[in-house]
Amino acid sequence: MPHARRRVRLGRVLLALAGGWTGAALLALAGGLPGAAAADDVGDLGALDRGLYEMSGVVAPSHPVTGRPAFNVVPEALEIRLARDFFAKYADQARARGAAVDPPGPRLRQVRRVFASLVAVAHRPQLPWEVHLVEDPSANAFTAGGGLVVLLTGLWDEILPEGDDEARAVVLAHAIAHVGQLHPP
Repeated sequence: MPHARRRVRLGRVLLALAGGWTGAALLALAGGLPGAAAADDVGDLGALDRGLYEMSGVVAPSHPVTGRPAFNVVPEALEIRLARDFFAKYADQARARGAAVDPPGPRLRQVRRVFASLVAVAHRPQLPWEVHLVEDPSANAFTAGGGLVVLLTGLWDEILPEGDDEARAVVLAHAIAHVGQLHPP
């Protein structure tokens, strides 16, 4: 599909997301409704892009890090709920295969202590931040958004020496930064 047609379809998707007259008004203000012209005449897509960006300041909140409008179609409350729902299923699956979730001990205490110090200065302080430790041989950590961060115990075998707060902070800060930058939603 030619590049210009993909962009027209994107305009139609944005119209559908914005919904009703608001979406039509946004696209009209941005330079016309895609598809109003002949099928091969896509019009000035640059004007459409500029107009949508300018209008996003009206319909989009400011990005928590850059301060610029962030066209995010996932409301924060939904992001939080989806992250919590995801983790509940993930934790159930981990337990079903015999893995511990948040096993008590020095690792969990260390992770929670370092995490608390990082989220105290993180963007999006209003989120219900929480960290979980899951027994898994993979050397990984991830976030599902909404303030939820998960570390897998395989990190200790690969890159996180016991008691090394700085190494743990690097891994946790990386996941926290994804949340701050609105990457999951």
